[in-house]
Amino acid sequence: DFCLSRGLGDVYKRQVEFDHHLISKPYLVTDHRNGNNEIIVQDNKKVIYLVDTDFQIGWQRPLFLPIVGTIHQIDFYKNEKLQYAFITNDSLYIIDRKGQNVANFPKYLAPHLKSLEIVDYDQKRNYRFSITTQQGDAFLTDKSGTPLEGWNPYHFEKDIVGSMRHFRIGGTDVYTVVLANGEIILLSRRAKIYSGFPLKLNLNLSLIHISEPTRQAEIS
Repeated sequence: DFCLSRGLGDVYKRQVEFDHHLISKPYLVTDHRNGNNEIIVQDNKKVIYLVDTDFQIGWQRPLFLPIVGTIHQIDFYKNEKLQYAFITNDSLYIIDRKGQNVANFPKYLAPHLKSLEIVDYDQKRNYRFSITTQQGDAFLTDKSGTPLEGWNPYHFEKDIVGSMRHFRIGGTDVYTVVLANGEIILLSRRAKIYSGFPLKLNLNLSLIHISEPTRQAEIS
């Protein structure tokens, strides 16, 4: 069963049937034409579906691998229309509202990708994609998905906890990474570690899981 909203607070609960078992959670997305909620799901055949507010399957398309993490929406063409950005185990995807690949995507990066963050330095939609792997590697790519200098990839000695996050501090753009050994590292846009880092926490973070999309830490 799915619950979707139309307009101001109207909530509808309906059942949608699929031919195959679903392996993903329902990803809540927005129809940029009217602001309505929609849902994207994936089945065990790696097919993804868009379910609209009428509880109809708007489109479906296969992927090679399961979606990893969350689905982000971006205005890739700067025309107030939204596309879907996400990663699978090895590639960065951007697809349009009809389920078609944006030109030159997907982009293969590496096996065992685990997180994607969208970065928009000046709110001008010249996006950067911050992507990490289960091996402790971090990619920072330009809008076309091409890794930037110093980030192809940047390798950390320990596993990364959660994702590599972007912050602006005093007008300076920085990236933060927390490692499983308790180190916090602050890097510049050009992958240079700032003086005074890494900071060492007296914690073993190897048992911490960062859940999506709330990013609440859970210790197992």
